Amino acid sequence: MCVGGLLQPVAGSNAYNRNDYYNQNQQYDQYNQQYARSASDGYSMADLNILEWLAMAQEVYNKFDLSSMDCQKKVVCEIVQQQEVFGAASRNLKSSFQFASLLENFNLPDDVRDILDEYMDASEQASGQKDCQEVFDCPFSIADAVKRSFYGNSL
Repeated sequence: MCVGGLLQPVAGSNAYNRNDYYNQNQQYDQYNQQYARSASDGYSMADLNILEWLAMAQEVYNKFDLSSMDCQKKVVCEIVQQQEVFGAASRNLKSSFQFASLLENFNLPDDVRDILDEYMDASEQASGQKDCQEVFDCPFSIADAVKRSFYGNSL
């Protein structure tokens, strides 16, 4: 009887229980509603189903040349330049490269410094008047891949 009296307050309380999957889903739904992205914040990758993710991954794999610095720089340029497509990711990447300029004061390895300089150049190019497609010689467009994933082949 003594044990039952000790456990009764816990059993009736709303305390967090890591094994209560129903309650965890409710907490997630409340969080998701509170912090959900607005339409002005670019595309939400969470809206893609698994088939769309796979189609986009296949397009990236088939068309993106990772060994080409122009292709890498074009991806950076497009993400920074097309804020309406990438939303917060665009703003975050741009501010990251602004912060990265402070790293020039540190003794970074030459390879890291060279790549960082290239990416920072691409980010700055995004603020220019030319479209990234005109500046960088690369057939792949991350912006087009994302748009196709959300809108099908309507480009």
